[in-house]
This record gives sequence, structure tokens and C-alpha cells, in this order.
Amino acid sequence: MTEDLSEVFERLRDVLEDETEELNVIHDEATKYEVRAGRVFFGSVVLRRTQVVFQLRALETRPELGEELPEPLRRRLQGKAEFVFKTLDDVQAHGLAELTRRAFDAYAREGEEVLRLAPGRSDTTPRPRKPRR
Repeated sequence: MTEDLSEVFERLRDVLEDETEELNVIHDEATKYEVRAGRVFFGSVVLRRTQVVFQLRALETRPELGEELPEPLRRRLQGKAEFVFKTLDDVQAHGLAELTRRAFDAYAREGEEVLRLAPGRSDTTPRPRKPRR
């Protein structure tokens, strides 16, 4: 079992990164890792002062993905799409990897174009913001 929050963050970051290689990386920092499917938020890992948060947007848009959550993960779920960790064991990490893979596959099966990188953009290039009026 991992006790250090920075280690928990790194393990969760690896889970999200490994299962979403084709998506846009928007933030890759020491305390935040975020991926988007085109313009749509897909998931993130955020290191906070007392916990690490793993967010997976697909649980909000496709609630059926969460129906078969293993009990160790269900206990970590806050709200519809946010898992909170202070420690992380292998069962939880594996469960999140499987859930993230299923979420990615659900988007891909439905042929959502948001899963493709925008032409001419690298993984780490954030989308430019429009000027405010």
C-alpha cells in the first residue's frame, strides 16, 4: 500500500496516461495531470494538500460505466465522477485502469470525434483561448 501522497499521485497519473495515450494532455505538472478528448474534459489527477483526486468525466455522461464498480473503488467515489485517495493499493489501481479503459472504449465505439487529436497539435499544446469581449 502506498502512503506518500506524491506516490499516490504518480501511480494515478500513470493509470490515466497509460489508458488515454491518444488524448490531448492539457496539464502535466507536479500536482495536476489532465487529458481532454478534443475540447471535452476526459479526466484528471490532482494532488491536493491532504488527498489525491482522480476525476473521470465519462462516469457523468455514461453512468452505466459505474454500475459494476468494485467495492474498494465504490468506497472512494465522491459524487458521480470523482475518486478520492490518501492511499492506493494494487486492487484500486487495477480497477481504475479497467474503468478508464472502458470509458475510453465507450467514447471510441460511439465514434465520437473528440477522441482524435486536432490537426497540427501536439499532445501538450493547449487549445488557444478566445479573447474576451
